[in-house]
This record gives sequence, structure tokens and C-alpha cells, in this order.
Amino acid sequence: MTAAGDPNGPARPATTPAPSPDNDREEVGDAFAAEQTHPLSSGAMCGRGNHDLEDGSRAALLRSRLLFQSAVKYYPETACGHAGMARALTSILGRGIEENDDLAAAALASARRAVELDPRSATARAALAGALLASLEVDAAAAESTSALALDPVNLPALQMQAVVMTATGRHQRGLELIEKALDLGPGLVASHHIKGNLLLIAGEEHRAIASFGNALALCPDHMPSTLALATAYEQTGDFKSSARIFERVLAEHPEESSRCHLYMGYSLMKRYSWNAALGAFEKVSFKTHRGLSNGTAVYFRAICYEKLGRHEEAVAAFREVIDRWPDATIGFARPERLVSSAYEGLGRLHLAAHELEKAVSILEEGAGRPAAEPDLLVRLAILYRDYSMPGKSALLLERAASASLGPRSADRIMIAYVLWSRLAREMADQAMLDRLTRSLQSRSKALADLNEFVYELDAMRAFSIAGRGQEALASLKRATDSGYRQIEWIRNDPEMSALRDAPGFTDLARQLAANPAPTD
Repeated sequence: MTAAGDPNGPARPATTPAPSPDNDREEVGDAFAAEQTHPLSSGAMCGRGNHDLEDGSRAALLRSRLLFQSAVKYYPETACGHAGMARALTSILGRGIEENDDLAAAALASARRAVELDPRSATARAALAGALLASLEVDAAAAESTSALALDPVNLPALQMQAVVMTATGRHQRGLELIEKALDLGPGLVASHHIKGNLLLIAGEEHRAIASFGNALALCPDHMPSTLALATAYEQTGDFKSSARIFERVLAEHPEESSRCHLYMGYSLMKRYSWNAALGAFEKVSFKTHRGLSNGTAVYFRAICYEKLGRHEEAVAAFREVIDRWPDATIGFARPERLVSSAYEGLGRLHLAAHELEKAVSILEEGAGRPAAEPDLLVRLAILYRDYSMPGKSALLLERAASASLGPRSADRIMIAYVLWSRLAREMADQAMLDRLTRSLQSRSKALADLNEFVYELDAMRAFSIAGRGQEALASLKRATDSGYRQIEWIRNDPEMSALRDAPGFTDLARQLAANPAPTD
């Protein structure tokens, strides 16, 4: 059993042959078929399937799919088999055990059937959230994971999925709270320890992340997601020797993980500014999928390396390739933002830096004109326009971004758009624009309340205050404090908060909060 944080990682003994997906399925399939002369009950099949899903090993995951296939075959009107099938397919795809884009659609169909059969099943809705996330439908996934947790606040798949959705939507602290609850309820689940490690790694708490990945590997030594993430965590702490040792062992003993391993290695090398070495790693990546973690991911990272090395033409070509050939590439399951947005930004940045203004404007307008242009892309392009002294064009994009549909994934960028838009309108002394912004932001009050995240109310507060709307800013602050926010001393010194400080009622609210501080643990 691997000790938590062991830099030697969880690699198999050197004499163990690397598994192939086909061989794994054949072996577990033959064993399972021999047991199916008399089918088990649906409860027995689903129970065992769920147990195998939680095991964390490759063989157990493939075995769980066969169990759920059998449950669906013999008991097609029972939700648990369909929900389990969706969860198994999503995990197989997410871990790259089978590189098949069709798995996402199959998982989605199974999950929807499970919810249709049992709308009040928290597990079925959690399965649907996972399938939606694999299909890059993040806001829909967030809605389903919230519904799952509302149906059963102690359902482990629901807690895990909501934590993953929090990772995908940038709400890391809330994700940590949820996964800690899941670990309290079920401390022996590999996925929970891995999810916690991911959240800690993204939050910059590498040493705690190492402990979490180590716990996952102690429970399942061949859990490859935690193995590679552990190497990344060591890299980020500066322990390059331990990181390299893990990568080397994975490449030697798990050739089926070569592309994923080289992608992780390249990304780690980028963080060390080793651009040439990173390029060498990315050139060895070859995935069969087109959505999510794919060759497009490697092409995007190569573009960044080329840019940093001053290889302008190669960087332009690589960013263009992401846009034209890999529109659904992402950094991975927990980071589902399409890299096409970053590619447009990168391409525009290159042209502007080279003083190729016409090319830059052309590419930025192409990106902004995409029918599916998301707030993230619009904000990125607006910032580039602003940085290169084109405030009018920037304001138009920010206004468009602010008008997008508000959901858990888009909320962060939309609220950033409001803040940037208010700053720009004030710099331009455009009162009509400030009035439009105020009306637009006021119309968002119910949608913001439904998100139940005070950070977005604080963004609204800032945008209102910059626009000179102190009373509206105070109303946003009150909603934030009603949701538990207490730390407002910084407002007294923030120059953008002057309208808020001058609003009647601010001093009284500050006094009330000082008299009733947040409880400490």
C-alpha cells in the first residue's frame, strides 16, 4: 500500500505487463458472463456496480460497466442501472481508458433515462450532471448537481459531483466544503480524496494536495489520475526529482498513459519557463478524442511555448489550428472552458504586439462574431481592445458580455464584464452608458440571488459604486451580508467604493457588522 505523499508513487512492479482496454474488458467480461446463468436482482447488480465504481482501479471500473449493462438489459425500467451506466461511461471517458467521443453522448442518454424513470433520485441527477459536464454543458451540469444535492444532502455521488462542478465554475472554497462533507460520510472513497486534491492544487495549497492524492493512492495504488496529479503537485512545490521519478515510471510501466503523461509533463515544464523542453513533451501527445483533453490541448500549449520563444509565425499557426480544428478542446474534465477563447486572445495579442493592427482587429472581430461566443471570450477580447487604446470597441464587447445569460459557469465572467464596463464608461465620461449599465445590472438582482454566492453581489456592488450608484451598491452589499459576508473594512480605503461609503445607511451597516462579527471555529 502506498503511503500518503510517497514520491515513488503507485506504479506497478516492473514485471507487471501494462493492461490494454480490450484485454481488461475480455477478462472481466468472461468472468462476469460465467456468473450470469441466473441474473442477480437489480439491487445486487447496482450495489456491486457502485462498489466497483468507488474502487478506483481500472479493472473495477470496466467491471462496473458490465454490471450496469446487465442491470439495464434485465431490468430496463429500473433507474439505478441507467444511472450507473452513465457514471461508468463518464469515468471511463474522463480517465482516458477509452478514447471515444461517442461515450459522452451515450452517458448523457443513459443519465437522462435514469432521471426519466426516477426524477427524485439524487444519484440519477448526479449522473446527469457528470454526463453534461463531459459534454461541456457546464451551466446545465451545475443545475442538475444542485438538484441532486437538494434531493439528498448526504448522497455521496451528489456531493462529489457538486464539488467537481464547483471546481469547474471556479468556486473552490465551496467545493472544498462539499468534499470534506463527503469524506466525513465516506472516508474510504478514492474519488473524494482525488477531488479534494484537485481543489487544493488549483487553490495553490500544493502540500495539502499531495497528502490528498497520496490518500487516494493508498486506497487504490493504480489510480492514474491521482498519480499524474501527484507528480504535478510535487512539481509545483519545486520537488522536481520526485515529480520526474513518477513521470518516468508511468512512461515505463504504463505506455497506454503516454499522451496524458507527456501533456502533464509539458504543462509542468511550462510553469518552470522551460519552453523548449515543454514543446518536446507536447509533440509526443496523440489523443483520439476531439472534445475536452485532446490534441487541441497540446496544440494550444505549443502555441504558448512558441509565443514565449518569439517564434511568431509558428505561434500564429498553432493558435489558428486550435480555432479551426479543435473548437471543443479544454484543459480537462475539471477545467471545461473551451480553449478556442484563449486561442483568439492569443492570436489577437500576437498581431497587436507585432503592430499588425488590421490583422488584430480582423481576428478579434471574427472571435466576437462567432454565434457561440461566450462571455469569457468577449471579456478577453475587450481587454485587448482596451489595452491597445480602442475603448469604444472594448465597451461594445463588455456590454454584450454583460447581457449574456447568467448561470453558474458564466456568472464570474459576466460580473467581471460589469466591473470593467463601469470603469471604462466612467473613464469615457459616458453617462448614457452608465445609465444602461445600471438598468442592466438592476435587472440581474433575482438571477444573482438565485446563485446564492455573495462574491457575485460584491462584484455588483463594485460596478454600482464605480458608476456612482451608491444606494444600489449598498443594496448589493446588504444581500452579500445576508448570505454570510462580514469582512467590509477594506471598503473604507478602496477608492472605487466612494459612492458606496457616501450612501445613507452604509455607516449603520458597518457598525452592525462590527458589533456582530462572523463566528470563529
